[in-house]
Amino acid sequence: MVFLCGIAFSIHSQMETKEYSAIKECEQGKEQIVIKSTPEKALVYINNEYQGKTPLVIENLSPNYYNVSLRKKNYSDAVAVVEVRPGYVVEYFFELKEKDTAAQKND
Repeated sequence: MVFLCGIAFSIHSQMETKEYSAIKECEQGKEQIVIKSTPEKALVYINNEYQGKTPLVIENLSPNYYNVSLRKKNYSDAVAVVEVRPGYVVEYFFELKEKDTAAQKND
């Protein structure tokens, strides 16, 4: 984990997706999950419930662990477990990997 200007930043490798996270302090009761992706407009699901498209700010989540998944046509799905902690904003950045559409057509 690397600390930049008071922000904790970690890099993870998940199957075919690159995921980056940053944690910032905030007032208790103002916790958020901020989800961004490359490419944008990926569908975002929290615990299998559709929330919207990236970039997306999700507020009013109780401190807990949440399953976050991103889906976009012609890209591999991205999945992460996010912990909402009292007094923090968690930002996730996903680089979605394009599926090999030529291989799919030959199947």
